[in-house]
Amino acid sequence: MLAPVAIFAYKRVKLLQQTIAALKKNDMSEDTCLYIFSDGAATPLIQPLVSEVRDYVNTISGFKSVTLCFRDSNLGLAANLEDGVSHVLKHHNTVIVLEDDIVTSPSFLSFMNDALSMYKYTDAVAQICAYSFIETLATSFGIGDSYFVLGSDCLAWATWRRAWCDYSPDSEALAYKLKARRLVSSFNRSGSYNYFRMLRNNGRTGSRSWAVNFHAVNYLLSRYTLYPKVSLALHLGTDEHATNYVSRKRDPLLVRLSEIPVRLEELVVTELPGTTKAFNSYLRGARGSLISRALDLLRIKVLALQKLLSNNSHD
Repeated sequence: MLAPVAIFAYKRVKLLQQTIAALKKNDMSEDTCLYIFSDGAATPLIQPLVSEVRDYVNTISGFKSVTLCFRDSNLGLAANLEDGVSHVLKHHNTVIVLEDDIVTSPSFLSFMNDALSMYKYTDAVAQICAYSFIETLATSFGIGDSYFVLGSDCLAWATWRRAWCDYSPDSEALAYKLKARRLVSSFNRSGSYNYFRMLRNNGRTGSRSWAVNFHAVNYLLSRYTLYPKVSLALHLGTDEHATNYVSRKRDPLLVRLSEIPVRLEELVVTELPGTTKAFNSYLRGARGSLISRALDLLRIKVLALQKLLSNNSHD
């Protein structure tokens, strides 16, 4: 049985249309159950955009079934996704997760379903991710057609009920466990990226990340995510309506979308030294220099202030 696809949408109908159009180009789409979780508007100003999304999703066809869930209020991405994934996994053993700004390769569903089937009884594998960042580094570091990384990820991913049942929204408790077990440095990939600070501060600034929590859970449980060497998904959500991402001049999420199917073979579940070096190198590059990080932070704060002022003016 094919894994269902859950899409989480908010207010960007044009991007969602591209997400659906790309998904329908997959050979397996007609046999795939689709769930769409539409978040409610945060302010009256946003309501027309949310209504536009809901009008569109009511017209979607070309899948085995389409199940729509319209939230009565604004949950935010984290709560919408946590509840939505849990809901789907009450009825299915697996789920493939997309947000409304991800386009996929025609071989995306094939790779995800094959990998979910291959590792369904392997408890050390928590997640399959189709979004790959290190293709350009693969040759230099001896990376094969697919590879494992310790922990989990957040873009174009899939999981099993057995793995998601361990998810915890308690960032503080997860941070405490990492610190107690002296895993902070390794969790931050030897200083390549400060995941621990992100986890510790989760929710304190008003926004909340489900992804860093799932990453921490799987890190603590020594579970891995499987990636293809080439990316079978691409992020498009950098327009002015983006809620959870601010683009940069050198966008670390901008990768090449592969049209070629990935050859999948069963691997030993571990993160190889070459993969570690490549992934850490990518993270350091994505993080940027101190000046660029300061500018990114300033841009994020300015954008957040602009959104706050705009929302208050329409309350």
